Amino acid sequence: MANGVILGTGTQNDPWIVEDAWDLNSLRDLPASEWQWIKLENDINLGVFTNWTPIPSRRFNINGNGKTIKNVRIVSSSGAAGLFAQLETLETKDLRIEAEVVHTSTSTSEVGILCGRLVGGHFLPQAADPARIAIISNIQCFGNITVTVTGTTQPTGGCFGSTWGESNVTLMIQNCAYYGSISCHITSSSTTSPSSTQLRSCGGVLGTAEARGSIANYSISLVNCVSVVQFVMVGGVAHALLGGILGATRSGSAPTINGCLAKVRLLITNTLALTQPVWFGGILGAGVVGCNITMCAAHLEVIYNPTESVAALHIAGLHCMRSTGTNPIHMSYAVIDFKNPNDAELPVTRSMRGIGGQIVVTNSFFDAQVLAVGWLEAVTTPEWGRTTAQLQSQQFLESQGWVFADV
Repeated sequence: MANGVILGTGTQNDPWIVEDAWDLNSLRDLPASEWQWIKLENDINLGVFTNWTPIPSRRFNINGNGKTIKNVRIVSSSGAAGLFAQLETLETKDLRIEAEVVHTSTSTSEVGILCGRLVGGHFLPQAADPARIAIISNIQCFGNITVTVTGTTQPTGGCFGSTWGESNVTLMIQNCAYYGSISCHITSSSTTSPSSTQLRSCGGVLGTAEARGSIANYSISLVNCVSVVQFVMVGGVAHALLGGILGATRSGSAPTINGCLAKVRLLITNTLALTQPVWFGGILGAGVVGCNITMCAAHLEVIYNPTESVAALHIAGLHCMRSTGTNPIHMSYAVIDFKNPNDAELPVTRSMRGIGGQIVVTNSFFDAQVLAVGWLEAVTTPEWGRTTAQLQSQQFLESQGWVFADV
């Protein structure tokens, strides 16, 4: 019926039918403790709302039906922000969102275009609950995110700010993508290290992968995800953890990142000082727990042209990290293009790793030829460097153990 009157009963066989912006807005009135099934019938223009208020925590399974929600504008100063503040789901799929998010916060907040916090299953389940699989697939997000934070944590992702793992849940994020820009201005006075629970993390698809407390039997996978993202460092007095796909891991079991592609640019043209380190990885920034990366590729472009001081800069082709344990990286590669157009003085504390640190590498390489153009110092772990021609040669990669499937 549209105009805020939604058809259906909200069951799996008779979902709520969302036809326009007013229908979408009315979803916030559904009971928070009950599972609801949602289906989009049309493309939706949220421009009728000059400032969209994120839908609070709901248990929704959403069939986007290949539709687009466009002209989403969110200007917020508290709480998790996105189309949804917190989305608890077992299946959400086939949705495109075009949005602009401007968020300032003095407390823990998560920011992402689809949702600030993504929960596989329902929040606060019992440990004895049966095993469940939550699948989030084919979510395409476009737009710009600007974050200014003075609080303890600020996970920010192009699609999802953070995951919140629950017992006996396997959370699968598949075929999701973000195309846009994330600007970061961190004003907290904390000097917390990346191995602490206080993370300032930004990821092209997901800001932070974490589990709730000491829960058991939880896992997360990011499969066949894509980001074309630009990170802009405005200024900051706390560690910044940036990853082309995932910003940081925080707690719980080691995530798996498989078949993901990131084309990511980091602009360090900061107008305010960066008084704590910047950690930048083509696939993963940093974290407390390990991560498995397989069959991934990253193209990093770093434009270093600061107007104020930069305390420290750490760059890695795939995984730039400070955590316990090791991280397997298999059949993956990276290209790092470092540019210093005005020959700005580099930070005293700096490092460049072609693949990453604290890792176990098999059949993975970085393009040493491109890297040599802009970064004149020795690269940590140079043994994985290869020429551009080698990395573009299927014959060479097959000789290194790569297997190319017929498509």
